[in-house]
Amino acid sequence: MTTSHYCLQLKPIPLADGETLVLEDAQGVVIDATRGLLWVTVTGEPGDVFLAPGQSYCVMGRGRVVIEGATKSLNELRLHCPAAFLAARARPFLDRMRTCTLTTALRWGRTTA
Repeated sequence: MTTSHYCLQLKPIPLADGETLVLEDAQGVVIDATRGLLWVTVTGEPGDVFLAPGQSYCVMGRGRVVIEGATKSLNELRLHCPAAFLAARARPFLDRMRTCTLTTALRWGRTTA
């Protein structure tokens, strides 16, 4: 399973033993283990991480993230992004929108406060 829409994941994601979840461009995403054992590999980051229930891992790099269920019992995880990280990623987009709005207003002879 591959996903790129994971910042607002509220329900636990189940993973069977050996099943994988692949995340692309997941910098800032926090992986919370809720059941079982998770094996986390991030391209470009040294070493792998194993998460037991109650443990979390924040992805620091932009590499591909592979999360694998590592026990025969049910493995579950939750994914989320801290609000500050989401705001930082949204800032360049919001700045471009502001510039576009100001340019359009000037073109039409209107000014904004």
